Amino acid sequence: MVEPQVVAAIAGTSGVFGFLALIAYFYVVGPAKEVTAAEESLRIIVEGYPLFTERQVLEILRTFRDDAMRLKALRAFLAHKNQDTAQASKLYDKIKNGVDLQKIVDTRALARRDLARWSSIVLLLIALAGLVYYLLPRPVPPPPIPKALSLSHERLFDEHLKQGEAVSRLEVRPGNYFTIKKPEDFTLVLGFVIDGLVVTNDGDVDASIEVVGLKADSQTAAWSANIDLKRVDDWKTFSIAKALGSESVLKAFSLTEGQGVPIAAMIECADAKDLTNWSGKIQIRVRDELAHLGAELSRPMTLTLDKPAKLTGSGSCPR
Repeated sequence: MVEPQVVAAIAGTSGVFGFLALIAYFYVVGPAKEVTAAEESLRIIVEGYPLFTERQVLEILRTFRDDAMRLKALRAFLAHKNQDTAQASKLYDKIKNGVDLQKIVDTRALARRDLARWSSIVLLLIALAGLVYYLLPRPVPPPPIPKALSLSHERLFDEHLKQGEAVSRLEVRPGNYFTIKKPEDFTLVLGFVIDGLVVTNDGDVDASIEVVGLKADSQTAAWSANIDLKRVDDWKTFSIAKALGSESVLKAFSLTEGQGVPIAAMIECADAKDLTNWSGKIQIRVRDELAHLGAELSRPMTLTLDKPAKLTGSGSCPR
């Protein structure tokens, strides 16, 4: 059976102090148990000699350190009671053969045993403290206060390339005129920076971005494109960043690594009807699902469109 002190020591290992207490328990109690075992052997032997008590014999053994003096003391005890002193020799012979006398008289071991008794109380208190600490509800740290979600550095880049070609540079468009001849040749290269996204310790985010071409009422979408972010560095995997390198994207916004999330994206091809209804205004919206916050441009970007009153086209976009 596991002793209560051991249970107390193990239960107390819920913290560093409990672990240290467990080590102390086995250091102190191990030798002390050897003394207790020797005393138990002595008790069994002395029970066969009713004239003596275990306490009396222990006092004689610990007071005198040689066999002759111990035997003399035992005989004197019997003579004082007018008993046969020959029993003293028989008793002492059994004690010498059945009891570890070195453990019985080891004062250091005795001191450790007394220490073990007190340490068991201390260990029990540590165990109880650990149990209470384990059972008590721990305060939940408040969730981090999300930074204000915002969009900035919005701009349109020069899109002088044929549909399907890779962007070779990131230069801001020199003006706000935008010509649309055929829907299938429609190409729009834009960029912006997101600040205040909640990022987990593993670098995860959960954000959705919507780029909307607005109708004349500045509310309704004529066309839209969507971008999802699941990692804070997903922007590096977009086609423009892969083609030019992430440093080129950061440079286009005058940023350094870790300053917001820069987005450089290309929207290609559109439905003729959608482009016909487009007013030239572009709104960008972002939603941070981890912070339950949303943001959009305070004022939509605006292009002066040069396009036919009604666009026509094949209606299909190259893949």
